[in-house]
Amino acid sequence: ITYFFDAVFLKTQGRGIQIPTIWLLQSEAGVFLSDFGLFKLLSAYTKPILEAFFRAILVTASLVLLSKLTTRYRFGVITTCSSFIIFILSYFATAINNGSIFLVPSIIKIPVLFLYVMLNQNYSGPRDDIYFKPTNSGLNKVVLIIDESVRGDYFSLNGYTKDTTPYLKNFKNIENFRIVPATSNCSWSSDLLMRVGTKLEKLPDIEQSSMKAPSIFQYAKANGYYTAFVDAQVDAAGGYMLEAEEIRYIDSINKISSHLNNGNTYKNDRIMAEKLVSLLKKHEKIFVIFNKQGTHLPYNLMYPEEEKFPEYLESDYEKAIYWAVDGFFKEYLDEFLKLNAQIIYTSDHGQSFEDAKSGVAHCDWVTPVASQANVPLILFGADSSFNFDANYSYSQFQVFPTLLRLLGYNQKFISKDYEVDLSQDGKHLRYFVAGNIFGEFGFKKVIFD
Repeated sequence: ITYFFDAVFLKTQGRGIQIPTIWLLQSEAGVFLSDFGLFKLLSAYTKPILEAFFRAILVTASLVLLSKLTTRYRFGVITTCSSFIIFILSYFATAINNGSIFLVPSIIKIPVLFLYVMLNQNYSGPRDDIYFKPTNSGLNKVVLIIDESVRGDYFSLNGYTKDTTPYLKNFKNIENFRIVPATSNCSWSSDLLMRVGTKLEKLPDIEQSSMKAPSIFQYAKANGYYTAFVDAQVDAAGGYMLEAEEIRYIDSINKISSHLNNGNTYKNDRIMAEKLVSLLKKHEKIFVIFNKQGTHLPYNLMYPEEEKFPEYLESDYEKAIYWAVDGFFKEYLDEFLKLNAQIIYTSDHGQSFEDAKSGVAHCDWVTPVASQANVPLILFGADSSFNFDANYSYSQFQVFPTLLRLLGYNQKFISKDYEVDLSQDGKHLRYFVAGNIFGEFGFKKVIFD
C-alpha cells in the first residue's frame, strides 16, 4: 500500500511523498475525500494510478516469493528488527533535516513522515487582534474572486495570440495589472497568504505567524462588514487552510452542493455566482471571498461538451479559459457591478504544460517554474482613490494591503505591517514561493521574471 501511494506521487508529481505532500493532503483532506475530489483525481491520473497499482502488485509478489525462499522464522526476525532500527534512525534523521528523508523504502518512509507531521502540527489557536483600526467606512461591497489554475498569459487581454477573453478585452470599467506572480504555486499556501498578508521577507514562516496573524475577515468584521465565503469547488468541509479561529469571523460559508450541478462540474461557478448575487443584494455592507472552480484539471470537464467554440481554440485549456473565465464574467460581471461591488480578481496559481521539469502542473517544490505562478490580476469597478501607474510592476502579495484600503484602512498604517498596495510599484515583490511555507525543507523562494 505504501509503495503504491509513493509510486502514484512519483508518477504524477515528479517525486515521491515528502513532507510538503503531507501538509497538502492534511490541509485539503475534505477536498480529496469528497466525491468530486476523488472523481477529479481518478479522471486526471487514471494511467499513472493503474501503472502504480501494477508495480505495487509486482513488488508485493516479489516480497512474498522472497519470504517463501527464506526460512520463515529467520526472515521474520531479521525483517522486523532491521525495519524497527531503520524506522527509528529514519525518524531522527528526518527531525534533524527539518523533514527531509530520501533513499528509504516506502514502507518505512511514509509512516515516518506521517509521524513527524503528527508530532509537529501547525498552530491552531486564537489569532492576534487586528494591528490597527479603520479610518473610514470603506467601500460598501468588496469582493475577492480567486480563480483556480488560471494562467494570466492565456488571456488575449494580456496578449495571448488566440482570442480567449474577447469579453474582458473589450470591457471598459477595468484596471488590468496584467500578468503577476502568485504568492505561491500551490492553492493551500497562496489562498492563506492572500488572506493574512504575510510579507515576502518573512517567508519561510518558521514561527507560523501566518496561522496567528489577523485574517482579512477580522479586519472586515472590525469595520462593520458582513463577511461571507463562497466556495464553488467542493461541498466538503475544510480546505484553503481555513481553521476554526478564522472561521469565527466569517458570518456565512456557502459551498457548492453536489446535487445542484447534476455531476456537471462546469456549472459550479455559475451556481455559486447566483449565491454571490443574492448576498450582494441582501447586505448593504459586505465583504466576500469567492473561490471559483475555474480551469482545474481535468480541463475538458470545465466546459460543456456540447458548447460550440471558435475554431481557433484547439486545446482543452484554451476552451476552459474561454468558458470558465471570459464566459463567466460575460454572464455576471455587469450584474456584480450594478450592485456596486468592487472586485479584485486573480487566480490561486498558474499551470505548467510543456515547461514542467518534473511533469507536475503546479505545487512543484523540487523544480518550480514561473508558469506555475503565472496569474492574472484585475480590478473591476476601479476605485478612483487609487493612482495606478502602467509603468509599475505588480505582485499578488499586494492583494491583501489593497483589500485593507478598500475596507477602510489607512495606507500609512498598512505599510508598517504589510506589503505595499496596488497604487505603488511592486517590482521588489516579483517572486513566488514553493513547498512548505512553514519550514526550511522543501521551501523555495523563486524569482518570477
